[in-house]
Amino acid sequence: MPRVEAESGHDPATNPATNPAKWPDPDHASNVPCESSHDVLDVPQVASLLCVGRNTIYTLVAKNQMPHRRLGKAIRFSRAAVMSWLSSWSSRDAKERQ
Repeated sequence: MPRVEAESGHDPATNPATNPAKWPDPDHASNVPCESSHDVLDVPQVASLLCVGRNTIYTLVAKNQMPHRRLGKAIRFSRAAVMSWLSSWSSRDAKERQ
């Protein structure tokens, strides 16, 4: 049962002064959809998009061979940049085969 402050009758767990983790961060843009447009992709999404394994993506990132950004430990990709990279890579590969 939640603890209730005797004088006010309010639950301290819902009070932002005593428990700020229970309240939304006003600096966080909660009205911006994170996954709805899929313009920013993570490693599993890029692997799925390119029909390769995650390890292939990690190898390309480690060799800095595909466009990506690091956000802390997270690796993120722009869908447009990946598609542009893929089209330029495909035409370059075709030229090398001739």
